Amino acid sequence: MNSDTMIVALFTFFGAFVGSALASVIGLITSYLDRKARREEMKKNDFTNKQKNKARSLCDQIATYYLLEQLYLEEIKNLRGKGEITGIMNEFRNKIYTSNENQSARINLNDSSAAELKEVLFEM
Repeated sequence: MNSDTMIVALFTFFGAFVGSALASVIGLITSYLDRKARREEMKKNDFTNKQKNKARSLCDQIATYYLLEQLYLEEIKNLRGKGEITGIMNEFRNKIYTSNENQSARINLNDSSAAELKEVLFEM
């Protein structure tokens, strides 16, 4: 074997070796970045799902408070022996608005509209 053939063989060997090592390093970097992106996406989805669950729970609580309000209104109507539910409800809601310094936003929902709003918000 002459020296030219040996040099070509060495360059071929090292070229193949360096090329495969470079391809392996690029593959590892790509794999790492892909896993990192997937982990971040999972964390973001987990956070979003937790927030949606909290919001759903709050919607359920609001609807429950409206049902509780209806029970109280029925009881007050029975105790007074007169009046309509709507009138009693407005009477007590007006007390909230006139006594509150911030002038709270007017309550326009009831239990069924709160449930409908939940369905629209979360497309159940």
